[in-house]
Amino acid sequence: MEIQFLEIIKEVGPYAAVMLFFIWRDYKREDRLERRVDTLNEFVRIELMEALEKTNTALCSISKDHDSWKTPTS
Repeated sequence: MEIQFLEIIKEVGPYAAVMLFFIWRDYKREDRLERRVDTLNEFVRIELMEALEKTNTALCSISKDHDSWKTPTS
């Protein structure tokens, strides 16, 4: 029984090692890609929030200035 098991390992071992290497390599690549995408998403979110705050401030300022242009109607 042991001899048959060792023969199977000798025959399948290199193929299994290559397969495990590719699985490990692809896992690491996907992990790097996921971290990169998360970083870019966070960057875009922060930039959009800053742009939204600046736009909101500008619109409020314009709105206040516009209100002062109105002439009273009586």
